[in-house]
Amino acid sequence: MLGKALFTSKNECWETPGELFRELDKEFDFTLDVCASEKNAKCRAFFTKEQDGLPQEWTGRCWCNPPYGRGILRWVEKAHNAVRGGGKRNLS
Repeated sequence: MLGKALFTSKNECWETPGELFRELDKEFDFTLDVCASEKNAKCRAFFTKEQDGLPQEWTGRCWCNPPYGRGILRWVEKAHNAVRGGGKRNLS
């Protein structure tokens, strides 16, 4: 049932609960939220939907809670490449 629910939402943006982010941030000290809005950004530095984090260079310790939907693979691929090669590959 849960799996089906993940693909039926009319909204692909699900904000990370603050408590969860704070726990992870204690350990990793994130510096850039690569997929945010001004309303839900978890870091001082962030990319909005209009800025599109996919073609941007990801530097520092990046937090990514991508939009859930058909495009999520591009975000996972970008994160993988960022870890392996500095985040310079453009996937847009």
